[in-house]
Amino acid sequence: MTMSLETKLVLSSIALLAVVSAVIATATTLLFNDFLTDRLDLQVGSAARRATSAAAQPPPEAREVAFLLFPGQSVDTFGARVRAPDGDQLVTGLPVTGVQATLTRLVVVEAAVTPAGVAVTAVACTLLVRRAVRPSAAWPPPRPGCRSRPSRPATPCAWPAYRRWTPTRAPGPWRAG
Repeated sequence: MTMSLETKLVLSSIALLAVVSAVIATATTLLFNDFLTDRLDLQVGSAARRATSAAAQPPPEAREVAFLLFPGQSVDTFGARVRAPDGDQLVTGLPVTGVQATLTRLVVVEAAVTPAGVAVTAVACTLLVRRAVRPSAAWPPPRPGCRSRPSRPATPCAWPAYRRWTPTRAPGPWRAG
């Protein structure tokens, strides 16, 4: 199957845009995942410091989980006190559901916007390429006796030879040579 130049230009432009959009969407998702994970790590570190300072204080009414109720702790903070022969250890954590939900929304938006952007670009590219490769109105008129511009140069109504433009003197007006 032979494709026209117009079709090749449009398809190659669309393919290039689709690949670049997919690379950008993937890179955005990966970098945003790293950013959100680092931020969650900082929040866990802050929660661990708060829990450690709360655990150092004597628990009111002998409540073992008082360090989880320390002011500033998130509602979803996970904590445990692990008793060991060499001393107690505090374990603190936060859920990753917020990070996962944010990344899921990002992927859904990218999956909707990328094809829409490619489709809009395909339409715009098609219109621009059609306009760029259509016959120019500035071409010379057909020869006398011919009804329209010839489609093949071998016909009796072939295009007149283009004249070469040369300068008459430098600098000065141009004339047909």
